[in-house]
Amino acid sequence: MPPLNSQKMDHKSKGNALFLILIAVALFAALSYAVTQSGRGSGNLNKETMALDVAHMEQYAAAITQALSRLILANGCTIGAGYSGGSGYTGTINFYSDQFSTPAVWDNTNAPADSSCDVLQPTAAALHIKTLPPMYKALAVQNI
Repeated sequence: MPPLNSQKMDHKSKGNALFLILIAVALFAALSYAVTQSGRGSGNLNKETMALDVAHMEQYAAAITQALSRLILANGCTIGAGYSGGSGYTGTINFYSDQFSTPAVWDNTNAPADSSCDVLQPTAAALHIKTLPPMYKALAVQNI
């Protein structure tokens, strides 16, 4: 007959093994849940990317507004009322940049020669040109 101490040890070992199995099952369940949730989240990635892109475009629009306000207040530049007859744009704000593929289209002949009313030149507003994210470029080309 085995001593009583060894029977107590076997009973404790069985309890420890059962506890370890329960922990392993719980960890496997948690891992399975995490994997299934990450699979579902991939559908929201496109939505989150779009929200981030829109936020960047809104920030850039706000930066353009600030640049225009700075040019008007500090340099006395004007925003024309649009085209006056056949003479073209009447304001002095200029969006010319040699980074455009057709820079002459954006050159305002009413703008001062010292570039003090140029939105996209470092001598005035110093606003940098930003490109649209690829997904929106395709939409812009379709809608032209």
